[in-house]
Amino acid sequence: MEFGVWQLSLADVATAMPFSHFVSKENWQPQTRNGQTGNAANRQNLARNKSFIQLIYSTFSGRVCLVNSLILPMQRNLFTTLQLLRSTFRRFCHNGIAKTQQSAVNSQVETSLSVISSVNERITNRTHGHLFAVVKLGDQQFKIATEDIIVCDGHLPVSLGQKIFLQKVLCVGAREFTLIGTPLLPKEKVRVKATCIEKTLSNLEIDYFFVRRKNIRRLRLTRKPLTLLRINDIELLEPLQPSETESKS
Repeated sequence: MEFGVWQLSLADVATAMPFSHFVSKENWQPQTRNGQTGNAANRQNLARNKSFIQLIYSTFSGRVCLVNSLILPMQRNLFTTLQLLRSTFRRFCHNGIAKTQQSAVNSQVETSLSVISSVNERITNRTHGHLFAVVKLGDQQFKIATEDIIVCDGHLPVSLGQKIFLQKVLCVGAREFTLIGTPLLPKEKVRVKATCIEKTLSNLEIDYFFVRRKNIRRLRLTRKPLTLLRINDIELLEPLQPSETESKS
């Protein structure tokens, strides 16, 4: 576009350069169409170019405002919709996981109750069959059954023929179930009876130490004290309760 002798391009308008760029002293050489300078012609060209640039600015700013007025509400609505969908999806997933966990817990509780009821029935009717147990004596653990004989290190403070009850019972089991203590089973639930049948010494142990060409020799013969116990009986005294947590079936 050409007004007078000034050139105005759309690139200048698009970059939104201020009006002072077109009327600065470096870019402005006032002259008329006939090549003559004059204050009247300069003022006329200046007013004409100023009005045109203001028209271009107003047109572009109106379009930008129109685009913003159309796009921004759409962006806000889209963002709100995405937030709503995300919250709904999270709520749905949380509810699904909670329901799944609750159903799993309910099924586990039902299974535990059924197992406990069946074990209690066998304990009450004495139909559990042959029992075994794991007991602790000092630093040793033994898996025992009725009429077994166990050998304990050291001389226990019991006399020959004396009957004792082993109180540190780790677990008791039968063919179809096992009760496991945490770490021990209560004395009211299980009882293991044993009898001291012998106190003796172990076999002879030889400890021989020798160093060549040094004339160093050492010989030791040792026998350790032992106590033999016979397991008389393993009993389950009381049925289990569903609220008990010290034993597992």
